[in-house]
Amino acid sequence: MARVRSTKKHYAHYDLLIDDLKANGIEPFVTLYHFAMPQVLVEKGGWTNPESVNWYTHFADVVFAHYGKKVSKFITFNEPYIEHFLADRLMNAPMRKEPINVQYAREMIKVHHQLLANATTIKRYHALNLGGVIGLTANLSPCSPADPNNPNDVKITPLQDGLLNRLIRPALQRHVPDRRTGGHSAVRAGV
Repeated sequence: MARVRSTKKHYAHYDLLIDDLKANGIEPFVTLYHFAMPQVLVEKGGWTNPESVNWYTHFADVVFAHYGKKVSKFITFNEPYIEHFLADRLMNAPMRKEPINVQYAREMIKVHHQLLANATTIKRYHALNLGGVIGLTANLSPCSPADPNNPNDVKITPLQDGLLNRLIRPALQRHVPDRRTGGHSAVRAGV
């Protein structure tokens, strides 16, 4: 994502795929990020690195420059919750040894950077006036205690609801809620 080095071979592959889809009456949706960051960027801190916002927006600019007139539907991120609060933990054995609050604090930083990259990318896409649509894919779901008679289940339910359904609220409402004011006002995302 940092310095995109696409070759004609890369473009030819996706050009053919997009052309074949369209020739068969299938409208392509291009997902820019689906849990796959280049290893060289992971080694630089991945989404914990504030520069990740710039890496991602540069990558998106390259994609829009090549495919923006050919494709009219883009997905910025696929299910941030799954990546950061399920997949990272399940696939990273050393992480599972850390206290859960340490893990979640790191994941919140990653999500914060993804939401900044999302807002910046959407704003840049619209500035190109390509006439398409862009947004992120979220896996929203109602949350309720596994056992409503278990106080621990009842106590943890708001946290799960916050992670699953409310964490991406800035992307949906175009502002960052301020919990100090009961969720009112705060920073406009500018998208």
